[in-house]
Amino acid sequence: MFSNRLLLALALWLGLTTGAFAGIGTCTDLGHNQASTGVSALTITTTAAIVAGDLVCVDHYAASTTGTISGTGSDGTNTAYAVVATSGAGATVYELACTYNALAVSSGASLTFNFSGGTGIRHGISAFQVSGIMASNAIDGKGTVQSSAATTLAPAIAALKAPNELVVLTYNSATTPTTWTLPGGWTQVGGNTATAFALPACGTVSSTAAATYTSSWTGSNNVRASVATFEGVTQPVTSGSRNLLGIGQ
Repeated sequence: MFSNRLLLALALWLGLTTGAFAGIGTCTDLGHNQASTGVSALTITTTAAIVAGDLVCVDHYAASTTGTISGTGSDGTNTAYAVVATSGAGATVYELACTYNALAVSSGASLTFNFSGGTGIRHGISAFQVSGIMASNAIDGKGTVQSSAATTLAPAIAALKAPNELVVLTYNSATTPTTWTLPGGWTQVGGNTATAFALPACGTVSSTAAATYTSSWTGSNNVRASVATFEGVTQPVTSGSRNLLGIGQ
């Protein structure tokens, strides 16, 4: 009789256990840098401490490029900044390089992004971090579009794996926008303010549906708008404890 009650209790407990979504944090700016002449690396002196367990990303922009750019990064502690999304060759090249489940690093560290290939004459990078992202292989949706004349672009993503994802929208151009209008609920995170512009913005979604993310601007051209999504952490949550065994009754 006891063994039957034990099996029943286990079945009921499993039925009461669900997957719940942990909250995705707010993206934090870590700094930016740019160069108007041909270089093979850019370094950011981080403006905040990198928090252990966070996702840390570098948005890299290259202008006037006729080949494919390939980049990697390191902050001296985390050495696995690898490209997770890229536009390939074009007049405006975009890369997003990230490290998952970062180790803690003090503010003021040197985060260096190295790149090779292509003939880019301008480069810009902007770094940010965010909590609540899966510790590995979190990248999901990706989309990118470029135009030399449009003032509105809408990169698209296919259906997502999970209804709890970070969405990173980036604006990359050789000229600064007078204004950059983001989708509702999105927030710009740092970005360059000189001659090469890598401007990231963060938002979240609560649906797995395919989507487009439209942003618009004034005062610039040769713009590439890109989007990348990252799965948020899930964790088991029970609906409460019960004396399912009937012990003591």
